[in-house]
Amino acid sequence: MRRAIILMVLLLLAPCFNGLAKPEEQELAYDDGTWEDHTYHLSRPPLHGVAVLFTPPSPTWILTKVKIAAACDQGDEMFTIVVCDLNGKILFKKSYRHDVLLRVTCLHLKNIKWVVIDIPDVRITGEFYLCVFYDCFDLTIGVDTDTPIAKRSYPAILGEVVKIYSEPFQYFDLCIRAIGMPAEGELPEEAPLTLESLKRMYNELKKRYDNLVSEHERLKTKYESLKKSYDSLKVSYDRLKKEYEEYKKEGEVLRIKVSELEHENELYKKQLAELRTAFNILVIVIVLAIIAIAVLIALHLKSKG
Repeated sequence: MRRAIILMVLLLLAPCFNGLAKPEEQELAYDDGTWEDHTYHLSRPPLHGVAVLFTPPSPTWILTKVKIAAACDQGDEMFTIVVCDLNGKILFKKSYRHDVLLRVTCLHLKNIKWVVIDIPDVRITGEFYLCVFYDCFDLTIGVDTDTPIAKRSYPAILGEVVKIYSEPFQYFDLCIRAIGMPAEGELPEEAPLTLESLKRMYNELKKRYDNLVSEHERLKTKYESLKKSYDSLKVSYDRLKKEYEEYKKEGEVLRIKVSELEHENELYKKQLAELRTAFNILVIVIVLAIIAIAVLIALHLKSKG
């Protein structure tokens, strides 16, 4: 019931949305903006690559930029962007150095980033293929594995013309996008609004909503984990701070005791010095007394003789 109500609302508001169409730069995409894998690695032989089929919203389309989610190694190799028509006729071809893309030491999923590449304006009539060919070693492109799969991504071979394989990739959409605008004086064709098109709109919106909910839950889980770690660290910090204060107080008490012991030590040293002096005086007195006694005895003996 809720789904039917949403479809009815979209149907009623569709004329308003159609009236807002303007001949401005648009981004054509068949992925959902995120990549769950990057299993497609372009490698030798250098003439092999991939292509994405685009259907522009106007009969004549001006392609101005290429947007690609990719990463490559830090070598000095090249990759080539090619635009061709449905027959493989090359409309645009240019090679670029790695510097244009994100250069990384490890071709890992987390290292892939969106990159926008400006190209000279390419005037295109009808559908076209946007291709990427790699001249040497490895280039990795993000792939969207969420369903539904658009089935517009193909293997391709570069020659005098581009050979597009007959069967598209079945389990993912390449994260390659085309940016451009309708030719001057043309407006995008208004797609007829049908129940099926509204269902597709609903499914796309629901897919994006589910992705946002999933991302929200992931971030919420990460936040809870970080908060738990923070609380644990705060408890440890408070405990260590309390122990530090206690050790600090004990240190002050020990410092006072050491000061008192040093004072007592000075007193003992002073008393010891006084005792040593008194002892020396006593020894001198005793020696003098012995000498006096000896003299008296000597004199007494002499008087008797």
